[in-house]
Amino acid sequence: MRHSPFSACSIARGEVVLTGQPREAGSQKGRYPRLVDWLRQMHARGAVLCSACSGIFLLAETGLFDGKDATVHFSYAQQFTAAYPAVAIHPERVLVIAGLREDLVSSDASTTWHDMVLYLIARYAGATDAEEGARMYALQWHQDGLAPYITFEGKSDRAADDGAPADPVLGKTKFYTCYGCHGVEGYRNAYPNYRVPKLRHQHATYIIAALRQYKSGERPHPTMHAQAASLSDQDMADIAAYLQDVPVNPAAGAAAPAPKQLSACTACHGENGLGVEAPLNPKPPVLAGQHADYLEHALTSYRNGRRKNIPMNGMAQLLTSDEDIKVVAAYFARQPSPLTTATNSSKVSCPGASVVRFSAK
Repeated sequence: MRHSPFSACSIARGEVVLTGQPREAGSQKGRYPRLVDWLRQMHARGAVLCSACSGIFLLAETGLFDGKDATVHFSYAQQFTAAYPAVAIHPERVLVIAGLREDLVSSDASTTWHDMVLYLIARYAGATDAEEGARMYALQWHQDGLAPYITFEGKSDRAADDGAPADPVLGKTKFYTCYGCHGVEGYRNAYPNYRVPKLRHQHATYIIAALRQYKSGERPHPTMHAQAASLSDQDMADIAAYLQDVPVNPAAGAAAPAPKQLSACTACHGENGLGVEAPLNPKPPVLAGQHADYLEHALTSYRNGRRKNIPMNGMAQLLTSDEDIKVVAAYFARQPSPLTTATNSSKVSCPGASVVRFSAK
């Protein structure tokens, strides 16, 4: 049975709209004006627009992707760019999430709809349900992206391989898709429920290490994995340079007497959560002023082994009860801190300076 492309236009509201690969692959610009107008209306009413493979052609016709990032199967990349030059296309990426509300989602080759489905399940139902679905149907994230399947001409985006300096100005642009969660003060992760961490002025080397761990799965979080999996090493370095901005230096003294439970933490994080003078690499994160509920979540994940990090897995075992974790988290959260939420108005203090130099290992 052949369905009319306009049958969907009778739907007035919905949370998610997904466009798949059309019967006529590639650009059919101007062929479905009613459907394109309906997509614009659905987006205006709050729907998240998603595309699988070449379905991005139809979404791009709405104009909503102009000036934003997207992905498409690499065999269509040249055709797409010719049809929609205002869209920044990344055929090497599996999943791209754009828009201030993270309301424009595109996935790459045919089977990368798995990544998109897992992302949407995690977003609307929680990480646990996404992980259960992945196990039940043997779905896997395409952790290496599509780069291994593409023959690039000229220089690839993995410029960090030659030790290129990180660029905080570019990092601010690349952080664009992250503002939907990390750029909203007090924004909460759905499940488990905790406020997402403050990242502005966090150590750059820690940010890079954390993104690598999300990319590799050492830190299990489907949404963060999807974001990190699309980043090159240079992207991570640029983003980290932007977030760090002016480096945080250790300082003596604390706002309150340290509880006994803190004895496992001070050697690396300092008594006040601003770190120590020792040349640790990567630098442990600034904990002072971080959200207490996020710190509780992180410490619990290290203690139960959900997050993989040998030093932290061992140290967290010294916090033998949930109450110990709450005490440590509350103490660090009360300390004076440079940490803030990174917003669109966050400025780069030294746009001409390389805050951190990264070279791939």
